[in-house]
Amino acid sequence: MSTRALPPATVALARPTALERLWPTVLAALLVSRAVVWVAAVIALISSPPGAGVVAIFDPRGLTHPFSSLLLNRLVAPAARYDSVWYLGIAHHGYFSAQSRAFFPLYPLAISIVSAVIGTPLLAGMLISVACFTGSLVLLYRLTRLDFGPQVARLAVWLLALFPMSLFFSAVYTESLFTVLSIAAIYSARTERWARAGICAGLAAAARSDGFVLIVPLAWIYLWGPRAALGSVRSDWRTPRRWLAAAGPGLAWSTLAPLGLVAYLVYCALSGASVTAPFHAAAHFWGRPFRGPFSEIWIAVRQLPADVSHLLTGQHVRLFDQDDPLNWTADNVIDVAWLIPLLLTLVITWRRLPRVYFVYALAIVVASASNPSPLEPMMSFARYVMPAFPLVIAAAVTLVDRPRLRWLVLAGSTALLAFFSALWGIWAWVA
Repeated sequence: MSTRALPPATVALARPTALERLWPTVLAALLVSRAVVWVAAVIALISSPPGAGVVAIFDPRGLTHPFSSLLLNRLVAPAARYDSVWYLGIAHHGYFSAQSRAFFPLYPLAISIVSAVIGTPLLAGMLISVACFTGSLVLLYRLTRLDFGPQVARLAVWLLALFPMSLFFSAVYTESLFTVLSIAAIYSARTERWARAGICAGLAAAARSDGFVLIVPLAWIYLWGPRAALGSVRSDWRTPRRWLAAAGPGLAWSTLAPLGLVAYLVYCALSGASVTAPFHAAAHFWGRPFRGPFSEIWIAVRQLPADVSHLLTGQHVRLFDQDDPLNWTADNVIDVAWLIPLLLTLVITWRRLPRVYFVYALAIVVASASNPSPLEPMMSFARYVMPAFPLVIAAAVTLVDRPRLRWLVLAGSTALLAFFSALWGIWAWVA
């Protein structure tokens, strides 16, 4: 199959056939990937349970194990570790400290609303994350199909579901919510549903601080394309429209993208905190000040030789002063290793995908790599860039006609997903 973008008319004719395979693909990818996460995490938890001291340090109020049954607590364990405690705490009590303001409000607000119905915040968070992850897979399929047809779309779904850090898509974390809103915003713009695009982008900015960057792809699609409506592209992909002629409701809706961020900052000011409270919390309580684009990558690569040397000589720094299978030095090396597939897929995105996809992916990478942490400069980088879904599409475009490489990548990704899920289950630091 050719992986060049399909003509709009071809996409329109192929649409009913493509839809026949959407739900079987999505459900299979969802069930298989979550089975990998849950089986690996639960087996690791049973085989090597964390010490009571570790749990007491990171979850003193027992929010990640709310049941009286040990079995039930182990079954929900793959969904709740580390930052999950903060989201559940905010859902319980609101913003209870200056440190908690680093976490944006949409996800804990959703947990609070759903838990009012089902009674348990942890289960509410799990339900929201899995539902949003399912929506992400559906929308990724539909968006990829517009340009590259159903075969590439199916592969993109599997690549996202089995990505080694995709364990966070079903955890009580914001990744699934932010990803579904991001894809929904760009898919809506592609199909010229501008009000929906702007609203989704605004909500994304209320879920994660870098949601405001969605204004870039939405405005780009409106001004330059590609734009699809009723099976036809109405603007050229490379020739910009005249700026005066382009002004209209669609462009106005695009400007809603930063609204969620602005609303949260206004809320902070009205509630007695500083308008910059979220950024102050990230910088001073979490050690993640803004140091400029790509500063995380620059620092991590610069200290890589020293990290490798320390690993070889056993001079590594322990994680959180606990008996963790990894250490800060090993994590730094792993973080730098993520740059290899990242750079490859960025190049492919530039060369083979609509230009707006590269612009969006690069914006997410820049936003994710600008706040270095002292002990681990690229801390959580692999998790933060997961919503850069064009990279997954680029990988699918490359692998769809290479069956051996495709299966090697899927098998390797699945093995890494199981490995990181097992570490996650025993409260080892993953991202």
